[in-house]
Amino acid sequence: RFEPEAVVLTGGERVPCDTVIFATGWHQTADALFAEADRSAIVGSDGLYCLHRHVVSPDVKNLGFVGSSSNFASVLTSELAAEWLVRYLDGQLARQPTEDDMRRSIADQVAWRHERPAAKSFGGRCVAPFHFRYADAILDDIGAKVTPFNTSW
Repeated sequence: RFEPEAVVLTGGERVPCDTVIFATGWHQTADALFAEADRSAIVGSDGLYCLHRHVVSPDVKNLGFVGSSSNFASVLTSELAAEWLVRYLDGQLARQPTEDDMRRSIADQVAWRHERPAAKSFGGRCVAPFHFRYADAILDDIGAKVTPFNTSW
């Protein structure tokens, strides 16, 4: 646990510090969240996550992932994903996707990732190669006026 000037370890030892950096080098997985049938709706046979806007699956209701995409602007994209998810779950997106819309979008993303090795990083959750395009798509769904940064995807 954290105290004002130290971290207290599980054994009770106090480690004095003024800064804690969370950089664990962990391998991200969400396997504990869903049954194998649900997992196959989220993770493709190639091991890449298949989520619309890197947030939701059309086949697993009421489950969204925020902060699971990896990029150089993760605070920004996580905030945008959270804003998108709240509106999506409430049916309040300006461009509320249908299940078919999401499936088409996911298929396009998967095809795009297979053409670009960098886009396969982190189980396909890496949006770094196209984070401006990602932000544009999220903002467009929300209804914000955007000027596209890159229309090649």
